[in-house]
Amino acid sequence: MKWLLTLLTVCFFVGLQRHAHPTFRTFLDFSDHFSHTNSVLLFFEKGLDIFGTPTQELCAPTATPTAIDFATQNRMNPADLCQIEGKGRIYTINWQQRPRTYPLGTLLIYAPPALGLLAGLSFVDTNQLTVLWLFLLAALSIAWIYFDSRQFLGWSSWDQALPYFLAEAFTAWMLLALGISGLPDLVSIAFLILSFLTASKSPPQWGRAWLWASLAAFTHFRAFWYGPWYLVILWKLWRNDRNEFRKPRFWVSTTLLLFSSYTFLLGFPAMQEMPINNPLFHFHFQIHWTLWASLLFLCTWFVWLRAWLLLSLLTWSMVFAIYVHEVRFWHIAFWLPLLWITARTERALATTIAVLGFIFLMDEFVYGSQIFFGLPLRALF
Repeated sequence: MKWLLTLLTVCFFVGLQRHAHPTFRTFLDFSDHFSHTNSVLLFFEKGLDIFGTPTQELCAPTATPTAIDFATQNRMNPADLCQIEGKGRIYTINWQQRPRTYPLGTLLIYAPPALGLLAGLSFVDTNQLTVLWLFLLAALSIAWIYFDSRQFLGWSSWDQALPYFLAEAFTAWMLLALGISGLPDLVSIAFLILSFLTASKSPPQWGRAWLWASLAAFTHFRAFWYGPWYLVILWKLWRNDRNEFRKPRFWVSTTLLLFSSYTFLLGFPAMQEMPINNPLFHFHFQIHWTLWASLLFLCTWFVWLRAWLLLSLLTWSMVFAIYVHEVRFWHIAFWLPLLWITARTERALATTIAVLGFIFLMDEFVYGSQIFFGLPLRALF
């Protein structure tokens, strides 16, 4: 397995240098991560108001000569600059007409580079430090997931081990991609996968699974795609380990989950005002028929296998996928945790391949990331 991860890493960097995807960020370019880093500093000034009040009402747009020079030197859009009245610091935050529609955990992820910016690092140095920090988190997440899943990778039967190899390979690839792009989604995805792995052990550790799942929601709202999983964990705790409800770990985890839900509700009106670019929005049936056929096949397959958890997760996630206004190419990554559940089902290999096929179609017709088919092939050829 370590050779597979090494090969993936090498191919990734070769592909990045030779044929970088046009929407794929590098160390020398800037993505949303500069907004996240500056939002940490804005949070120190304005607190929870950043989640419910448009940024431009907390930090007034500025067009002073100093700000214009700053934008020119750093290839920034002047519209992304703002200042708090009476403060000298220039903040770089995009989408200023909206609140920050991210959970509090995202600010914790970006706190280390934000402290560097606060200590006097330049904008460019902080930006590159942020990408390196996210890439380091991706590497640590891959290692943790690997060591937590070794017991499943050691099976003698190839049709039992191969689904985990596939899940590990695609997860490693995508987490590295998110890390090098400076995107925080990778942390939430890693927490979701660790939650599934913890519940798959013998005996299942449902208390730890609840902790990982709560941390996933605390670091990104898209973890709510996996809403049925949270209900399953609570049901298992009620049936098998009610003492867990008395432990501080459970209440800390639940507090994080509730706080994330609260910030989600604060930002929900702003999410409804985002521009609509989702091809699936409100059942837009101009999507290619193969995607709907694949979805129908998967639902039928899960019913036949009595894989009720997978069926509930697929249908719940599709509800979010259909009603969300805006999609971006990296959103495809949140479908990958499904692979860690298919690996434990009956006929795991066939189920994993079927789910992978559906993810590929979602990538092709909805998200358009080309990370699966585009960048990996370019890295190899």
